[in-house]
Amino acid sequence: MTSHLRPGSLPPGPPRYAARCRFVQVTLGSNPGGHLVNLCRHVVRDGMECVGPFLDDTETMCGLWEFGERVHEPPGRG
Repeated sequence: MTSHLRPGSLPPGPPRYAARCRFVQVTLGSNPGGHLVNLCRHVVRDGMECVGPFLDDTETMCGLWEFGERVHEPPGRG
């Protein structure tokens, strides 16, 4: 479900961290010695860079965000 959010208005639920979005894909950039790039795989933005931000305790305002389960959770984290 896509919603239009106003600045400062986040719906209830899990924290909306960009790194936890089901559509984010982390990959290497195409330039030689490429750095990590966060791509969006949502049908609307497929292949474009994720709007982020990727900062500790900062939630994204992206209206396409959906919670994605982690495949492997590091030990000691829950």
